[in-house]
Amino acid sequence: MKFFIFLYYFLFFTINFCYSQEKNLKQFAGITLLTDIKNYLPDKENSIEKNRKYLGYEDTTLYVSGSRIWNGEEKIYEEFIVPKKSHYFDYYSVIVKKDLVVAINAFKHFQEEYILQEKYNPTCLKYRKIYLEDNILKNEIDKKDLKNKFLRSVSDSERYWLRFKDRLIYKSRSDNADIDNLFTCSYLLISEDNKIKISTSFIVGLSTANFYDLFDLQSRSVEIDKFDENFIKKFSISGN
Repeated sequence: MKFFIFLYYFLFFTINFCYSQEKNLKQFAGITLLTDIKNYLPDKENSIEKNRKYLGYEDTTLYVSGSRIWNGEEKIYEEFIVPKKSHYFDYYSVIVKKDLVVAINAFKHFQEEYILQEKYNPTCLKYRKIYLEDNILKNEIDKKDLKNKFLRSVSDSERYWLRFKDRLIYKSRSDNADIDNLFTCSYLLISEDNKIKISTSFIVGLSTANFYDLFDLQSRSVEIDKFDENFIKKFSISGN
């Protein structure tokens, strides 16, 4: 009998401890916002070259971790440690301002390379739905508190591209800090040889309040009307 009482209390406190850890809204992938980046560097004495400025800001640096396919070749980055990786993602980044982590991002890329529009298979929204259902309950995020925002940005370079974003935003407050949690389906369209090619990503971002507004401003993103993945599949640059 004493054994079962012990087992009950052991499981009770273990489950509640793990659950309370999951509810930490300032933490994602085992990384906590507004903590020193040195906590997550493989070599605390070694830092990323200071000339890699995020968005051109002198005191802001980007670190990456994970694997990506570039021009048919896999690139592996290990610039920082991700304590709690998830099977949902294959690539992570953190943005650091004056040595403090101000944004944490995780990416799932659905194509290794750009694919022709006619071969595009809508995937991201379903993937996001599964991810949210698996994580919203753990974090006690109410679906009604998720606000939708749709964005479009256009290239200012010779290579023409458009990016559409279907973004869900959850705002919270933790330890006297305002936090933004973003769940974004990103669709990048390029035009080559009069054909549209697509690359799709699911991105989860956790940041200090309104930090991602800086990126939207830099990329000249504008808010647009609601769209869905059929819009992406049928999109025509000519407008036809």
